Amino acid sequence: MAWSYSEDPTSSNLDAVRFLVQDTDSTRPLFQDAELNFLIGSEHNVYMAAAAACDIQAARQSSVKSKSVGDLSLSYFGPEEWKRRGELLRARGSAHQVLSAGGITVAAREALEEDDSLLQPYFTLGMHDNRSAPTGENEEEQP
Repeated sequence: MAWSYSEDPTSSNLDAVRFLVQDTDSTRPLFQDAELNFLIGSEHNVYMAAAAACDIQAARQSSVKSKSVGDLSLSYFGPEEWKRRGELLRARGSAHQVLSAGGITVAAREALEEDDSLLQPYFTLGMHDNRSAPTGENEEEQP
């Protein structure tokens, strides 16, 4: 498994996500490169990917909060903290999302219309033509 960090969060999305979740210490890695690259590819931006990583850490640590052996007691950065960090990152990430209504360019639309291998939906053919509506020429005409 590979783990890398360049110490420059602006150099790559991977380094940005590592910085946001503070997975920057090679002696105690939280995520492998492949795991974070998966989140980066499945989320809208690095903040959302980092929030998903926090959710995963919260799930991983849901059963471990502290440990005691004799007089020694250790407390862990528990799931509540990871959940809170994930919520903050998700809120920040939602402000950085690009809204889209699913529109396509004219050239892309024309290419789709010309592609004979695609099933053409019925509503694209005369979608503003209501053939059963009165035409205005004959007021008595009804569907």
